[in-house]
Amino acid sequence: MFEATRRADLDGLAAWGFDTPGPLRDRLNASVLLGDKTATSSVYDRNDEPVSVGALELLLDSNERPFALIEITRVEVRPIADIDLEVAVAEGEGYESAAAWRAYHEAYFLAELASDGAAALAPFEDDTEILVEWFRVIERF
Repeated sequence: MFEATRRADLDGLAAWGFDTPGPLRDRLNASVLLGDKTATSSVYDRNDEPVSVGALELLLDSNERPFALIEITRVEVRPIADIDLEVAVAEGEGYESAAAWRAYHEAYFLAELASDGAAALAPFEDDTEILVEWFRVIERF
């Protein structure tokens, strides 16, 4: 899968990309490389395997090839009402307030859940849990 960047020390690492391949992923990847995007968030699912601080993961580009190796530096589960400006800014998407972050992400998460076949939810409750993963780039490919 990673022919261009295959190295023995990268085998077996989690590999994923922001959103689906295309313009949004490209924009978010550029934000990572500029150092503006240092966190990502998702609706927390208690059935998912927890992410560990120190874990190494590969970020994929729109061609599904690894473009960066990241290290998870902090993991938090917060109620959506407790997402603050620190998280909003760390997302690297230009949010000027936590309210702007929430408005965009509620719509995004609801659309994502609907596309996965989940029942429609709207709006999120203040106690809806959000997984925030903080990371740093270890290596660019």
